[in-house]
Amino acid sequence: MSDRWRNILGVVLLAIAGVLFALSVLCAFGGVLAMLGVLADVGPAENQKMGQEAFVLALYPLGVGVLILVAGVLVRRARAKE
Repeated sequence: MSDRWRNILGVVLLAIAGVLFALSVLCAFGGVLAMLGVLADVGPAENQKMGQEAFVLALYPLGVGVLILVAGVLVRRARAKE
């Protein structure tokens, strides 16, 4: 693979990781709002349950984003075999 294509692939992987991190932050923000009790007009127990579910939901894109970020960094740092 040429250096140009390796660089493009690395940038695409880093961009995908950035989108996944942004999605994770949005889910975590929803979890914080739920834990504070301002997400929905329900009781405290229901708000805390929704907050916990939002935090768990935020872990999925965060985990995948970390894996893609590592792959993108490894692709960009790889040197061509000479």
